[in-house]
Amino acid sequence: MAYKGILRKRIRGVVYLVASSNNTIMTLCYPNKRVAGCFSAGLLGFSGSKRGTSYAGQMVGEHTAAIAKKKGIFNVDIYLKGLGEGQEASMRGLARQGVFVESVRDITPIPHGGCRPKKQRRV
Repeated sequence: MAYKGILRKRIRGVVYLVASSNNTIMTLCYPNKRVAGCFSAGLLGFSGSKRGTSYAGQMVGEHTAAIAKKKGIFNVDIYLKGLGEGQEASMRGLARQGVFVESVRDITPIPHGGCRPKKQRRV
């Protein structure tokens, strides 16, 4: 006899975390990159400058973890982009709710050559 709720398959998922100074966005994906859920601080009711805070990031992480558990995703790899306040708090909120974080990879774009300088002014 099989129990539906107990014998669920544990899926390893991917979380894309974008932490800017204005907002924190977490996208939960299956291993084949299909989106399972998406949360942001603005979606949870934070407005204005409160969206970029670490508390808002923590709440985003906790809501994403609830969706992950509901979908059967218990192990995640995190791809992090941005330098906002909410990045570490959202990862901590995700892990605190029982989702095991296997790896964290920073994919923040870094400028390498910079912009082309302006032409020399001729007088």
